[in-house]
Amino acid sequence: MKQLKYAKTIYETINNENNKRNKEIMIKPKKMKSSRKSSDIQPYINTESEPEKTKDYIVEKLDLSYNATEAIFQVNGLGIGLGGDNKYLCWCQISLYIKNRFFHYNQANDDMLLYQDVVYIRDVFNALLNDEITEVYSFSFAEPDLTFNLYPKEDLDLRKDIGFFTKGPHIQDIHAQLVINLSDYKYGINGQTYTFPMNRDEIKLMKKYLDRAITLLDKQWEESR
Repeated sequence: MKQLKYAKTIYETINNENNKRNKEIMIKPKKMKSSRKSSDIQPYINTESEPEKTKDYIVEKLDLSYNATEAIFQVNGLGIGLGGDNKYLCWCQISLYIKNRFFHYNQANDDMLLYQDVVYIRDVFNALLNDEITEVYSFSFAEPDLTFNLYPKEDLDLRKDIGFFTKGPHIQDIHAQLVINLSDYKYGINGQTYTFPMNRDEIKLMKKYLDRAITLLDKQWEESR
């Protein structure tokens, strides 16, 4: 899919600033196999067992469940890199839980996104909501664990591969896909994916959630200095 110039510029600007301020290379730790069963892992962090200071930076879970699919996303504060000197290269603790009749995905407190990635998702979702994205746009993070596909508003009457029996206009609203690139502990990413669809309302919820999360992440960073 064609890269969107606007969104690409945001990410390049962040990276250029990072390179000037920090020459250290942050290496993501290799995932280790857990002895716990997936059913034993909570879909989001259990704040009752966490130190009071950590609780202050945890954003209450974002519930995106619909129909028979449970979906929970949560930012649990900054992790690896918190003691460094570059906030943008600090890993965020992310919990992502999706479960339905056919699929069960559970990652708790995983170093899945950098701080700059969280900011980037928020900014690009905001651009999509404001109709600043005019072409299909995709971007990925980490190994990649996650891929986002963004679809702008589209006039379906202009497409030659779609026909309608009713008079137009036929406008398809903005939407997005969160694609989870599945992996196993022995071989890593295995080429299988799971796609979670997001409509306008869910994109709005995610954008507002990330606004709150970034505010708390900034607070955690400043108070750790």
